[in-house]
Amino acid sequence: MTALLSNHRANHANHHPALHATPAAWLIVVAQFAFFAALASLILFFRHTPEFVTLSITFVSIFLQALPFMLLGTRIGGFIEVFVSKTLITRIVQPKSCRPSSCQPASA
Repeated sequence: MTALLSNHRANHANHHPALHATPAAWLIVVAQFAFFAALASLILFFRHTPEFVTLSITFVSIFLQALPFMLLGTRIGGFIEVFVSKTLITRIVQPKSCRPSSCQPASA
């Protein structure tokens, strides 16, 4: 049994998607790490300044005011996704002059 597991691990060891990422994907990962490292250092070094305290209070108050609307929006969006068909949404959103039979895509 252990030989089977070790053979399975050996076969799938080099198939992780992160090992085969493009250079652009690695650049995004490095940029995200740098952003969060800079953010953590700013919080660490400037957390006792009056400007940072004001910014923190403002951010938290805006987030708390927006939270009920974000929750309501996700609930409504989930309800629509589950209970309303995509064809009905297409008929409601798409203008009558641009139905699939009469609307031609713009040529490039």
